[in-house]
Amino acid sequence: MVVLLGLLLLTSALGLDSIMAAFLAGVIVREAFPDEHSDLAVQLHAVAFGVFIPVFLVLAGMNIDLAGLVRSPWIPFAFLGANLLVRVLPVALYSWRVDGFAPAEAAQIGLYTGIGLGLVAAVSQTAVQAGTMSASNRSALVATACIAVVLHSTLARRLG
Repeated sequence: MVVLLGLLLLTSALGLDSIMAAFLAGVIVREAFPDEHSDLAVQLHAVAFGVFIPVFLVLAGMNIDLAGLVRSPWIPFAFLGANLLVRVLPVALYSWRVDGFAPAEAAQIGLYTGIGLGLVAAVSQTAVQAGTMSASNRSALVATACIAVVLHSTLARRLG
């Protein structure tokens, strides 16, 4: 806790987001306790996946502007297309052509790579708070990430 507090003070003094302090605290804890099955690691995983991540996703869902999505329903699908072109396709092609995976396996790898709800929600929320992204674009990105979780994981499972 003292490490996290110190890192929060440091990142605040440097003008960085508190997410960076939490990430750095994780790096330090990992170095101090390298065994991923240690009691501390198990307890942190339980708290993170049992409490904090669900609460974070509820808050991310609360920030979706449904009225804005209804006004411009094509935006999430445009973002989904961009996600497929920029994230999924390059990874799938690389996995197939360079790493030698079978086409179906390469497609699965690409599809799973295109899932990033937590990251999208965190980064877009930070961008809105910093004034560099509109709330309607955040809503569209988070909605796209939700669609990608369902679509990509369903397609990947069917390929397997």
